[in-house]
Amino acid sequence: MKCPRCNKPLEDGAAFCGHCGALLKPRSGAEVATVGDVPDNAPTILTRPNSIQPATADPQSHNQNDIQSTVYADREPFSAPPNVRQEQRAQPNNIASQRQQPYTPPFQPPVQSGQGRRKLFISLLLAVVIVGAAIAGTILFTRPKPAPSPSATATGQVNFFDSQTSVSGNSNSFKITTSGMSNPPAGYQYNAWLFDTDNEQFFLLGTLSKQGTSFNLASNQPGTNLIGKGNKIEITQEQGQVSGPTGKLILSGVFPPNAFIHIRHLLSGFPTTPGQIGLLVGSLNETQKLNTQASLLQNNLGNDKAQVRQCLAQSIVDISEGANGADYKPLPDVCATQNIMETGDGFGLLDPGPTATNHGYIATAFNHAILAASATDATDTIRNQAKKVEACTDSIKALVQQINGDALQLLANPSATAQVAEIVSRSDHAYHGFDQNGNGTIEPIVGEAGAVTAYTQGQLMATLTLS
Repeated sequence: MKCPRCNKPLEDGAAFCGHCGALLKPRSGAEVATVGDVPDNAPTILTRPNSIQPATADPQSHNQNDIQSTVYADREPFSAPPNVRQEQRAQPNNIASQRQQPYTPPFQPPVQSGQGRRKLFISLLLAVVIVGAAIAGTILFTRPKPAPSPSATATGQVNFFDSQTSVSGNSNSFKITTSGMSNPPAGYQYNAWLFDTDNEQFFLLGTLSKQGTSFNLASNQPGTNLIGKGNKIEITQEQGQVSGPTGKLILSGVFPPNAFIHIRHLLSGFPTTPGQIGLLVGSLNETQKLNTQASLLQNNLGNDKAQVRQCLAQSIVDISEGANGADYKPLPDVCATQNIMETGDGFGLLDPGPTATNHGYIATAFNHAILAASATDATDTIRNQAKKVEACTDSIKALVQQINGDALQLLANPSATAQVAEIVSRSDHAYHGFDQNGNGTIEPIVGEAGAVTAYTQGQLMATLTLS
């Protein structure tokens, strides 16, 4: 017998080569093989030197106790199947060699690797997540939705106007009407606040009171133009006396900034007007002056009042055209003796010159109504009301042009009193408006609207929605 690796002579039945240390495995007959020749899936059997090769003996040929085997299974967690070492005692020499049978190793349960366990854990986790999501989705779409709170759909609206006890053109009064607001908790109330976010200021407008099913507030702020005072209104739920809006916000509204610039020009202030008053405010004031001077004309129709009529005619021309007008003249000193000194604020109602910088109140108000309506953030309310302001200014312009022409004729011929009646009638229409179609309403259309109508429609441009 020779070693298949180093070809050195070996003793019969050797389990390893004493020369090269090759581990041997018996084959049929006298052949031997190294362990490397054994298939990968076959167990490795190590026998001690000079021991008898393991064999399956006939149970009748000897006592089963003559052969004892010990199996060692050395393994580590998550390792490959362990090698098995079997130690077999030598058989008595008087036992004849038995026919060798293929060795059947004892069954070892497979050991699952760490990677396999992780995959199994991830699979189970995904399954739990999918099932949980399905259950949650079923509950979400099948359970009844909670009813909204009473204030969830609350809305409100703010309107501005002039108080009846103040000078016209102030926009110092407002009214807030709401719907969908629930009663506040005991000890709480709803307060309205006006904010000037540009200057980081605010002040209290008042406390809303319940009227029927809604909470409303109407109030005057003497000496305060509210449209010029702030650009945001909030309604909050407060407890007791408060100095600022610290409670829960219920409703809020912000004027659209781009359009609001021109609304303020119409109602609050304009940079180039005397006293920087609003354009519609100036139109209102100057047409009122025209109406007053026309009334004085009607009271001075006597033959001895020709000089008074001339003073009043020049006063009307100065109010209409402004200080830059072609026919503007300071009143003679004699007019002061007749207590006639009104010449307007100098800005004029009509356009006194061909350039844009010389536009009077009427044309400038018309232009800023268009600018407000064409702003990118203009609301439907702003656009609709702006069209009405434009129609009103067209109506006022036509009337004032006629009044100015009649006044120039009277100035040239104070005895021609036929123009006086027209001046009186048209001045009243230019200021108050005229119900031309007899429907009981002075509408914001050409032929009916006056400065009061134009100013009212301008205030409606500032209507603010709260949500």
